[in-house]
Amino acid sequence: MENTPNNPIKRILFIHDKCDISGGEMSLLNLWENLDKNNFKVFLIVPEKGKLSDKAERLGVSVNFLYVPKLSILNLFN
Repeated sequence: MENTPNNPIKRILFIHDKCDISGGEMSLLNLWENLDKNNFKVFLIVPEKGKLSDKAERLGVSVNFLYVPKLSILNLFN
């Protein structure tokens, strides 16, 4: 599948509340590395520059910085 008028590039935004890399972030990096760049454009918002943003940029992810509050199940429904 290629980018055509009938099949435009899909844009995916990831919002993450930390800049370090652990298991979940490794999975994201693996996903971004293997996504078809002809069909997907990935964007990442993180609170500040760090290991995750550095590696994401090297993979062609468009990185932006914005404060992201930490989310947890406990405070989602308050």
